[in-house]
Amino acid sequence: MGAQRDQVFISNGGIADVNVVVATVDPDLGHRGQASFVVPKGTPGLAMGKKEDKLGIRASQTAEVVLENVRVPMENLLGGLEKLERKLERARRGESGGASGALATFEVTRPFVGASALGIARAAYEWTLDYLHGQTAPEGGPLLEQQRVQQVIADVATEIEAARMLVWRAAWMGRNGIPMTGGQGSMSKLKAGDVTMWATTALMDLVGPEASLTDHPLEKWFRDAKIYQLFEGTAQVQRLVVSRMQVAERERLVAEIAAEACKMRRKTP
Repeated sequence: MGAQRDQVFISNGGIADVNVVVATVDPDLGHRGQASFVVPKGTPGLAMGKKEDKLGIRASQTAEVVLENVRVPMENLLGGLEKLERKLERARRGESGGASGALATFEVTRPFVGASALGIARAAYEWTLDYLHGQTAPEGGPLLEQQRVQQVIADVATEIEAARMLVWRAAWMGRNGIPMTGGQGSMSKLKAGDVTMWATTALMDLVGPEASLTDHPLEKWFRDAKIYQLFEGTAQVQRLVVSRMQVAERERLVAEIAAEACKMRRKTP
């Protein structure tokens, strides 16, 4: 694979038994000239670079993967050579490549990322409810009966449930092989990440200054939440994906309706 190149911010980088590397095999075709290869652990030239010291999810290994003059056998080409040659030939003829396999894969995997984010939001929410239970407000009366507290609790609970429904729908579609042509997988990850970041922040505000201490559960969940707006596609990228897929889906539906109407007119005597 040529000279040394560092692939950064790789989950399980340097410790994974199997690495999937996307490499360019025809530079003239741009991104359509890429192929995916399986590079097993222990392959000569494959090494771990810098291990990152992260803000959150610190139990997850994140490191550079260094590739230096790595050679892999042809059987490690994902999909096989025949499929790759057909793909490259279509690209050279300027034909549409159809739906991106990588994008379709991301749509299926993003609900799992959303579910992980929601686990953080739910943990922070339940911990805060338990913490506030039985406490008295400075002005008297149970803290959980204060309207300002109830408003936050209601909003957090509602947003978590809304995000959960998006995650469940996308996971069900992926499990049943239903194409997520409207960006349902990206929607679920986008919503879950934003909700988790907002919810942990709002709950810290309820608890007060002690929630910012480094030995406090909410401080950890707050740090862990941020990555879900960044990895597997940033929140901004998710919005671009959803927008483009929604437009494409609408155009497809309009074309189908027009074709059906044309067919019906031809059948009418």
